Amino acid sequence: MRAIHRVVAGERYVDPSLAGSLLADLGSRATRGRDAERVSRVGELTPREREVLRLLALGHSNKEIAWSLSISVKTVETHRASGMARLGLTSRATLVRFALAEGWLKNE
Repeated sequence: MRAIHRVVAGERYVDPSLAGSLLADLGSRATRGRDAERVSRVGELTPREREVLRLLALGHSNKEIAWSLSISVKTVETHRASGMARLGLTSRATLVRFALAEGWLKNE
């Protein structure tokens, strides 16, 4: 049911049993040069951009993030777009991979 609700809401859904192998596959395809460049850009993120990106990487929807941070969905989308652009990320999958590498998802 969760998958159906997410897809209907326009989101993507990956079964948790597949997530690990998908992330491992993405990790093996990445180049070190791009990763180093992204890491150097982390310092350019605003605290709010980093918070929004971390929550997205944890699987929260824009609407859930907006509610929890008491901001509009449009503001969440703005922080997501600017943060991902600063890091050179192009999808939620690359965001999750980056967040894992940075340790943003530990203790969650």
